[in-house]
Amino acid sequence: MKPSSMNFLEKKRSVLIIFEGWDAAGKGGDIRRLVEELNPRLYRVVPVGSPNDTEKAHQYLWRFCDAALWQDT
Repeated sequence: MKPSSMNFLEKKRSVLIIFEGWDAAGKGGDIRRLVEELNPRLYRVVPVGSPNDTEKAHQYLWRFCDAALWQDT
């Protein structure tokens, strides 16, 4: 029996996962463990640095719009 959390793969749905936390909080290790069994053609990791002045003027998730709208070409 497959875990219900994997249904998005069968239905070919997109998933956006955002890790937020302090530097050296273990985010990189969590991301590595999450993707280690996945086909690298099926996911993309986008590092995001500190917000600039333009990003600070918008809501928090605005910073991720370009990455979230990525399409396979």
